[in-house]
Amino acid sequence: MATMMDVARRARVSVATVSFVLNNTKPIRPATRERVEKAIEELGFRRNVLARGLAGQQTRILALAMPMTGGSLGGTPLELGIMAAAVARERD
Repeated sequence: MATMMDVARRARVSVATVSFVLNNTKPIRPATRERVEKAIEELGFRRNVLARGLAGQQTRILALAMPMTGGSLGGTPLELGIMAAAVARERD
């Protein structure tokens, strides 16, 4: 899997420039943006959601721990999980 560093090397730019292109956070010259986007496509680069969350100090991961009895997740535990996810989404 390609990394931002691989994209930066291929496009002959810094990792910061790749980040600026991906996040659209700073103006980038059209020619530079085109090189970065071409490198992303050629390498098949995909963002790593976990790495992005760690860098931003916000993973957006919700974990629920509940005892399993009987081996299946049905009824009330399943509803609890669905409700917790819905509330988390509203607060995002």
